Amino acid sequence: MKKVAISVAPVYGKVTQLDPKKVAQDIIQCAKAGAGELHLHPRDRFGRLTDNLETFREIVDRVKSQVDIVVQVSPGASSQLTMEQKCVPLRYPDVEMTSMNMTSMNFGRQVRIVNPEDIDYLSKEIIETNTIPEVELFDLGDFYTFKMIDEIYKFPFKHLFNIGLGHEGRLPATPKALAAFLQFMPEDAVWNYTEIGRRDFKMITAAIGMGADGIRVGLEDSNYLDPTTQVENNAPIVERIAKILQAMGTQPASPAEIRQKLNIEKCVAVTR
Repeated sequence: MKKVAISVAPVYGKVTQLDPKKVAQDIIQCAKAGAGELHLHPRDRFGRLTDNLETFREIVDRVKSQVDIVVQVSPGASSQLTMEQKCVPLRYPDVEMTSMNMTSMNFGRQVRIVNPEDIDYLSKEIIETNTIPEVELFDLGDFYTFKMIDEIYKFPFKHLFNIGLGHEGRLPATPKALAAFLQFMPEDAVWNYTEIGRRDFKMITAAIGMGADGIRVGLEDSNYLDPTTQVENNAPIVERIAKILQAMGTQPASPAEIRQKLNIEKCVAVTR
């Protein structure tokens, strides 16, 4: 069975206090437990999304001083920032990947607006900075939106998708919903799975069995270790995923293996 990438999204979206040292230490423990990829939004010390990379840099620098990990940023979270501001971290040398949202949609009572002009701007920045895009899929139509964008910009990257299930107001985290997406998945694409609001690991296990190349977990999406246990750090969740992979006859992909699979050339993996 192929190795599976573990991505950790370590920061709860509604955090109001952010200690870079504690976040970095948690990420380091996640990397040692098997996480090969980091999904991180630039925030200030009060948890607010920002284009000021001071806190982001401190976290990444602390992590990179001790472990290797593939760094992915996300310009997709709802905020008052312009897309130009959201794309600032793509120019940070240690950033190798970025998430890429295709369409506007409702998440529960919240509306996330993605303008076509924003997608155009992000697409140009992706190409100019040689940053690998991970296309976020929340509806089946997102495949075709990306196809239109790809025909315009002709991204010179392997197609990478992340299927997100479980968001309030979106498709549920069920095998049938995941199977619906996989019917449209290009044969040569790499695909990952994220479950928002997860309470157990049943669907993650199912996704691995259905061929997922990667799994994203972390406090951004859920802090549940089981239906009755919530955790304050990410490492126990990553450790659980690593155990699931081991039980299924495989293991987490290393950062080097992730880079090789996605042909990432932007960064040279070094431990400072």
